[in-house]
Amino acid sequence: MGETRKIALTVNGKRYEEEVEVRVTLADFVRHQLGLTGTHLGCEHGVCGACTILLDGRSARSCLMLAVQAHEHEITTVEGLGSVTDWIALSRYAQPWVAFRFWSMENFTSADVNSWPVENFTPGRSVNV
Repeated sequence: MGETRKIALTVNGKRYEEEVEVRVTLADFVRHQLGLTGTHLGCEHGVCGACTILLDGRSARSCLMLAVQAHEHEITTVEGLGSVTDWIALSRYAQPWVAFRFWSMENFTSADVNSWPVENFTPGRSVNV
């Protein structure tokens, strides 16, 4: 095991204090150490959007960040999205296939989806709001 640091962060509203190797990406930390596997690694260059999270409410690519950089920050992963508004905030920055997978989340009902105007959708793209 390499050099480690103790970090404290809030993920999906839950506070964590963990020991982490300084070279571990935030994506790997969230997936392997916290067990939140909704964050994916695709291209590992920040281009595909599969690793998109919200860092203090703003979109970030977790494959391009080290876990130690998230010390004392608030993270929201796909598992922590609880409203249509949160989903839209994340889907604006993700590739269409990533945004599409959120449709199957159990927090959404057909009433949520059916209440959105059809003109807000472009085939093959994420939500246009």
